[in-house]
Amino acid sequence: MTAVPKRILVVDDDEDIRKVAKMVLANFGYEAECVQNGEEALALLNNEKFPIVLMDSGLPEINGIDFLKMLRARGDTTPVIIFTGVGREYAAIQALNNGADFFLKKGDDAQSQLLEMVHMIRQAVDRRNLGRGPGTTQKILSDALNFFHQAAYVIDREGKVMVWNKGMEKMTGVAESDILGKGDWNYSIPFFGHRAPMLSDLIFQDDATIMENNYTIIEKEKGTISAWIRAIPEEGRQIIFWMNHFA
Repeated sequence: MTAVPKRILVVDDDEDIRKVAKMVLANFGYEAECVQNGEEALALLNNEKFPIVLMDSGLPEINGIDFLKMLRARGDTTPVIIFTGVGREYAAIQALNNGADFFLKKGDDAQSQLLEMVHMIRQAVDRRNLGRGPGTTQKILSDALNFFHQAAYVIDREGKVMVWNKGMEKMTGVAESDILGKGDWNYSIPFFGHRAPMLSDLIFQDDATIMENNYTIIEKEKGTISAWIRAIPEEGRQIIFWMNHFA
């Protein structure tokens, strides 16, 4: 199968989105092949190859996450941009874990967001052509975390900070450049005033261990946990932190 560089597969059950996508992409020299659902998209990809797929995460039956799982399971590395609705940050993380390249938040100004999408298309195709070299995964994670309104960060298996998004910079006053690569619970100092386990360090621990570290569990499922903790980062000033973490 030979890729047509300017032909883009758009998967969305909203006819208006498909029409706007066709119009905007045509203005930039791309031809949009539009389908309504994941099943049609997978069937099309059996016989044709596209340089990129644009897909709504909230489709019925085969949603964006299921589509990514099926696509990657058969060894298809086609870049995928996922549309996600406002308040669907967890879906963005799931999409990243299953091989999405970018995320685009749906809103009222569809045409403006589709212009942003064109920029993402160029980046995704260039990235796949160049291969995922050192630092590429970190860049993808950074893009995903800065998609959030909420403060968020990522640590690696050694407990070192990989991503510290703009929300974290605003909340803590610590610039990303000053915290990247640091471990030994350095990232907890802005919260507690000293080094201590964060919820991200305890996500795979049992409930008793989490509570021994002064967290009160709100909800816990496999790979995700929500909890709150009291902290006193400055003398006489008590703060309640509500945290959500994903493995």
